[in-house]
Amino acid sequence: MESLFEIKNLSCGYGGKIVLRDINFKISKGEFLGIIGPNGAGKTTLIRALTRLIKPLKGHVFFEDEDIYKMGHK
Repeated sequence: MESLFEIKNLSCGYGGKIVLRDINFKISKGEFLGIIGPNGAGKTTLIRALTRLIKPLKGHVFFEDEDIYKMGHK
């Protein structure tokens, strides 16, 4: 199945604090994803990285096989 999103070794944070470290997963076309977890687990940070509201400290976010951070930032 063709990937819609692919996240490779994604790490994100704020003010020197890492919130997400080395996240890896794929979402294929036709799949659904639910994100659950306690407060402070990084759910909002992940969504912000996927929507380019924040830039990852390292790693890549691909949408339909194109790195969204090489497409240019808003």
